[in-house]
Amino acid sequence: MSSTPKILIADKIAQVGIDLLADKFEVLVKTGMNEDELCATIGDFDAIVVRSATKVTAKVMDAAPKLRVIARAGAGLDNVDTATAKERGIEVVNAPDANTRAVAEHTMGLILALARHLPEADYSLKHGQWKKSALLGTGLYGKTLGIIGFGHIGREVAIRALAFGMRVLVNQRRRTPELDLEGDVQPVDLIDLLKRSDIISVHVPLRPETVGLIGEKELAVVKKGAYLINTARGSIVDEDALLKALDSGRLAGAALDVFTEEPAVGSAVVQHPRVIATPHIAASTADAQQAAAITVAEKIISILNAPADNPLSLRVLPVDNVFPHEEIDPARVERLVKRFTAEKILKNPPIVSEW
Repeated sequence: MSSTPKILIADKIAQVGIDLLADKFEVLVKTGMNEDELCATIGDFDAIVVRSATKVTAKVMDAAPKLRVIARAGAGLDNVDTATAKERGIEVVNAPDANTRAVAEHTMGLILALARHLPEADYSLKHGQWKKSALLGTGLYGKTLGIIGFGHIGREVAIRALAFGMRVLVNQRRRTPELDLEGDVQPVDLIDLLKRSDIISVHVPLRPETVGLIGEKELAVVKKGAYLINTARGSIVDEDALLKALDSGRLAGAALDVFTEEPAVGSAVVQHPRVIATPHIAASTADAQQAAAITVAEKIISILNAPADNPLSLRVLPVDNVFPHEEIDPARVERLVKRFTAEKILKNPPIVSEW
């Protein structure tokens, strides 16, 4: 029997990532499986690569006794049971930065499309209507953009909005060093952001505490005539409440790339005349998908090729790939700061040495 690790690629990824893995391991590309089919397939594999379609559940892990790595070729991990993976010592890796610029660019595209009525302008002209006077748009210069969530994507959106001359408000559930050092944005609480923003853009991860984060109560205080953008996860915005806010005129419009149930074909919110809807394509650029595939392939190679007898948990990687903790794990930074403040001693920090 071959001792070469085996990699299952369960969702479509860029070929460059497949080639990197195939150069060192046995690789099977088998996409479109449901949970039972995945359970019947995964038993002999050391690693699995998914995007957003395939769910890696506890049941799947039960069927995978050799599984050492779950890799998500993208940013979010809501389709992976990370708690079960942690219990079983299975490493979960992703590509948090690969699609950052793609999503930020798509967000700005949606903002412009809403503000200037671009879909309606295109559709009407192609259908023989010259609606020049009816399609009066809104400029972005001097307007206030409220960004909910100031992670990698939120920061990239802020950079682009500032370039348009917009004022930027930020609501971040946990204060981070990046936010404290960012001089051109104003941190505010969520309700204040909703009341003051002309355009609101959602960029928080999907977690139990963020499900329905923007609901009826929140939309009731939104500045009248504001626009809402969601390129994060559909369940963060209560779609029934969103429809009510659109119908009442509280919101002038919304642009959505994500939905509570996907595919969202026929969804009431998709069909609303003041909604611009795209089919979860914010991260879908060739550049982003290639970067995500390369990132997760390199992480899998690093983990599976690590020496088995590595008592110090050493990992060798390019220095360019070493980042300050606050860029990737603000919660850990917060705990370290509190402990250091209380004890005046920093115990067991990770040690990085250039060699």
